[in-house]
Amino acid sequence: TTDTILGHAVRRYRVKQSGFVRQGATAHVWIAEGLELPRRRYRFEFEFSRVVSPIPLSSPVPRGTILKAEIVDQGTPVTITVTALEPGTPDAALFEKPAGYEGPDFEEKPKAKAAPTRPAMSPEAIAKLPKTASTKSGIGLVLIKPGTFRMGSPKDELSRRDDEGPVEVTLTHPYYIGVHEVTQKQWRTVMGEASPSKFEGDDRPVENVTWAQARAFCAKLSEIEGKTFRLPTEAEWEYAARAGQTVAYKPHKVFKAWLGEHAWQYFNAKYKTHPVGSLKPNAWGLYDTIGNVSEWTADGYGPYPEGKATNPAGTDAERKVIRGGNWITSFDMCRVARRGAQDPEAAKSTIGLRIVREP
Repeated sequence: TTDTILGHAVRRYRVKQSGFVRQGATAHVWIAEGLELPRRRYRFEFEFSRVVSPIPLSSPVPRGTILKAEIVDQGTPVTITVTALEPGTPDAALFEKPAGYEGPDFEEKPKAKAAPTRPAMSPEAIAKLPKTASTKSGIGLVLIKPGTFRMGSPKDELSRRDDEGPVEVTLTHPYYIGVHEVTQKQWRTVMGEASPSKFEGDDRPVENVTWAQARAFCAKLSEIEGKTFRLPTEAEWEYAARAGQTVAYKPHKVFKAWLGEHAWQYFNAKYKTHPVGSLKPNAWGLYDTIGNVSEWTADGYGPYPEGKATNPAGTDAERKVIRGGNWITSFDMCRVARRGAQDPEAAKSTIGLRIVREP
C-alpha cells in the first residue's frame, strides 16, 4: 500500500531484520519510491521516531536509497533511528538495486549453498564405523548413518508454518552427532574461558553464545582432537532429531504428557535450563533435541529446495537457522519440523549448540 508521511509517497518496504528483536539489532530498508518511515509488527512494533540523513527531509529521498535502521531502545513500541546510506557506498552495497531492475520493490533472495564435497564411503566401510565415540573433554557422540527422510511437516500438521516444506532429503554420508547439547563444563575445558551462560551449572547446556562463538568452539575442538568438528546442517539436525519418526505433530492433550518426558519447555522447565540428559532420549539416543535450549546450525535461513535434495547445505543468508525448542517455548515450537532464524550476533539464554564430527 502507499501512505503519505511528511508529504512524501511511501511504498512497500522490506526489512532485513525480522523475528525477535533486541537492543542494538539493525534493520535495512530498501526505498522503492519516496521517503519511508514504516511501522511494522513483529513481536514488537517498529516506530521510526527521527531520521538522521544527509538528504533534506523537505525533498523526497531518491529512489534506490538505502536506510539503515538501528534499534536504540527496547520497549513497545521499539524506538529506531534511521540513517540514509548513499547508493554505491560499501555499507549500502549489499542492498543496491540490480542493474536493469525496474520493479517496485527489491527482495533479497538468499542463494542455496553447494553441498560440501566429501570422499564417498562404501557400505562396508560405514558398517565398520564405531556406533559411538567421545572426545577428550567428555562429549559423547553417536553415529548417524546415511538415509532418506521427509524434512519438514505435512500440510495438515497442527501449527505448521509455510517455511516447513516438506521436501525429500537424502544424506549420503555418515556423521557423528553429540548425544547431548554442549555443557558449560565442556565449554570451559575446550575454550579455556568462563561460560557465558545465564543459568550456571557444569552439566547445564552452555547458552548465550553467538553463531560465531559456536563455530569457534568447533574449530578449537577440531584443533585439540585432530578431527573435524562443526555445527550440523539443518538437514543433519532434523534427520537426527526425528530419529525415524514420520507421524505428524499430535494434538496438545496427547502430546503434552510425551513432551514432558522428553523436553524441558514452558510447561515443565520453570523458566530455566536443566542438566543435559535429565529426561528421556529420542529413538537414536539423543537428549534434549526439542527442549532445554535451541541449537545453532551451520545453515543460513531460506526456503527449502524444490523437489528432492541431496545433502542440502542451506543458503548464504545472513540470518542463521536455529532448531529445537527451549526452556521458554510452548508445544508448537517444540515440533521437530519447527524452524527459527536468528541474527548470527544474537547471544541468548535460549540458544546453545550441539556438535557434529566427521567420521
